[in-house]
Amino acid sequence: METITNELRNYSKQFIKELGNGLLEIGDVDSTDANNLIKSIIIQKRKIVEEQVPFNLRDLALVRTMNVEAFPHNLEYHTLQSVGKMGSFDNPFSRLLGYIKYLEEFENVDIGCNHSDIDVSKIKIQYPVFRNTKHFSLNGLASNVITLYKVTATFDKKDIIVIEPFEDHLDDELVNLNPVDTFYNLEDNPLKIGKNAVFIIDKNTYKKIICEDTIREDLSKVNVFLYNSNNDLYTFNGTFTHQTIMTDIVLSYLGYIPQHSFDQSELKTEYCVVGKELIDDANYLKAYQDYMEKLNITLLNQHYYCISDSQVEKRRAKDGTILDFPGTLHSETAFYSEEAQANINSILSCLQKYLSLLVEQYELDYDLAIRIFDSYSKNIKENYGRNWWTEYSTIDIEKELIQYLEKIGYKNLINATTVFNNSLLKCEDTSSKTYLKKSR
Repeated sequence: METITNELRNYSKQFIKELGNGLLEIGDVDSTDANNLIKSIIIQKRKIVEEQVPFNLRDLALVRTMNVEAFPHNLEYHTLQSVGKMGSFDNPFSRLLGYIKYLEEFENVDIGCNHSDIDVSKIKIQYPVFRNTKHFSLNGLASNVITLYKVTATFDKKDIIVIEPFEDHLDDELVNLNPVDTFYNLEDNPLKIGKNAVFIIDKNTYKKIICEDTIREDLSKVNVFLYNSNNDLYTFNGTFTHQTIMTDIVLSYLGYIPQHSFDQSELKTEYCVVGKELIDDANYLKAYQDYMEKLNITLLNQHYYCISDSQVEKRRAKDGTILDFPGTLHSETAFYSEEAQANINSILSCLQKYLSLLVEQYELDYDLAIRIFDSYSKNIKENYGRNWWTEYSTIDIEKELIQYLEKIGYKNLINATTVFNNSLLKCEDTSSKTYLKKSR
């Protein structure tokens, strides 16, 4: 596909300036530039189809986006538990405090502060997170997850983007090949970032992180594209974040054909007008997905197009309908089931310790603590993985919870949570052996 992509690569070069020493700069891009880039990509896709250019491994790029705190030190990806990754979940008192803050019927509840000062984010409880897999999209930035028309997971506004040739990782433990969710198992070995990787980083972020010697040393081993962050860019195909367009420019510059997806589940057909003709990339995406089917059979002995009955049931249970798109998602694999159980165990373990702290040092009644734990754990087990899984009902113990809050006060609850979280960071054993065991 080299000849075909030369045109797109040459077009993208107008945005790139080489600064030397592995640093490159992406010039400022506005909505007109973004529109022209997308149009050029679609035109290239049509030429590929018209000339029946076959796909090969060199056409595939792994794309990963992350925040600064997840920077892959020593240019290696590790399991979340091995790097001590912490998550947080809502305090059992969060929902009630939300009622106290906003509802008039609770205006006489005295918790030692103005109700307007309540901030439930200050009482979130931390827990060790577990995941053995590392996830990538192919040839484009990951799209956001949308639930009930609301973005529940954002991937297109993070600090750092890493692009690598897919073929550089053929010897790693690939377990799922899907343009919107390709992932590897890191349980036994870390995933090393190769010499052909490139990083895309906002200039202000870059200035901050290279003050750390280890990060500066890591980035000196790869090419880094710098850009000025800006507002979202409005195009004829919708609104794209600056990071999405920056990724498309770099992918084009490297010789790949960029593509976009929707809801991190399916590829998105795009269109543009050439002369008086409306053209789209639907035929290209069909040919590309045919190649995904071939690669899945060759590399994993599984299918991309044919989803199993169990996958159909999981999609129906999650969304109330059958979502008929190809490719296996992380949530449909044994990896997710194991990780979900490990994280449920981790959450419940921390909740039990937290409630014990309240009993021992903050006057929480033991029997009430048991009832809080039972109702909370029942809800987590039934609803883990949904965006509302911690919003359980406390109506049956609401009066007792209010009495407890009035006794210790909102500020003491914050103090207790801070004490617990700090002790967890120092002492919690995040070894994968505790929760995750090989069973596949």
